[in-house]
Amino acid sequence: MLGGLVLVAWSRLAVADEAEPRWCAPELETLANDVCLYVPSRGGGKPKTVVIFLHSLVNRGTSWQWEQQRTMMQSADRHGFAVLMPRGRLGVGPGGAPDIWAWPTAQRTEAEVEPALVREWTTAREAAEKRLGPFERVFVYGFSSGAYYAASLALRNPVGAEGFALFAGGSGSKWKASGAKNVAKRAPVFVAYGTKDPSRRDPQAFAKLLKELEWPHRLDSAPVGHTVTNEQLRRAFEYLTAPPDENKKRGRPVKQRCASPCRSLRGSTPSVPPGTRGWLGWRLTPPDVHITSIASLGRSGSVTLPKM
Repeated sequence: MLGGLVLVAWSRLAVADEAEPRWCAPELETLANDVCLYVPSRGGGKPKTVVIFLHSLVNRGTSWQWEQQRTMMQSADRHGFAVLMPRGRLGVGPGGAPDIWAWPTAQRTEAEVEPALVREWTTAREAAEKRLGPFERVFVYGFSSGAYYAASLALRNPVGAEGFALFAGGSGSKWKASGAKNVAKRAPVFVAYGTKDPSRRDPQAFAKLLKELEWPHRLDSAPVGHTVTNEQLRRAFEYLTAPPDENKKRGRPVKQRCASPCRSLRGSTPSVPPGTRGWLGWRLTPPDVHITSIASLGRSGSVTLPKM
């Protein structure tokens, strides 16, 4: 049976401690600027690939991000890559909320904070490489808020990545493609979404934009909600690490059939009082790795996601 993860959007159900919790889970190494580092022990060798993971929305004062980090640790162990897990910024998410860690998704906020973000990631990568040696490949993974930002990064590639993977997020906004034709390094992009996700049209629109730009990409779906399955995580890594010619063969959209990894998570989510407005957090739940976002639970139990 596979281990699993559900990412649930909370509001302020959890009262923040007076002291801000550490950003990185206790078992992770913390580098400068609160960038978390994990190096798998698989095979005993030094990893040649590093993944920069961009988290979802996280409420300030909570430690929900620890479960996201631990899931990436499991994926790193499975595939043998190192992981850098930086922290976003306050006040750049939906509505400019001052107590939500998020990533910039508007043109103005990107211009304001991106130079500092890229410097932090570069510093963290250099620190890891001093110990592990140069990485041959850099991938950027993003979920939800992180995926919306990763969509913009993919079309400009200021980090020089070899590939991008977007889960439950993305945007087909034309302004994001304004500088795409001038990008020398067109890194392949894996776009994954759930067919039951209320925001599924956003990643679909981004994939359509990539097609119009003749950008190497793969669109992947599974019969789930605002979620990513183990199979999608596996297919993302396989797609990004495949030779370019092989990627062309795999260019057709992939639809995951509902097997045991796709079972409904409705019974696995925590009890949330009616009318609760929420932001993102994670908790473990078997039997598969899933990331699920629920932004608002009304009296009817319907789900409404905030615009990224």
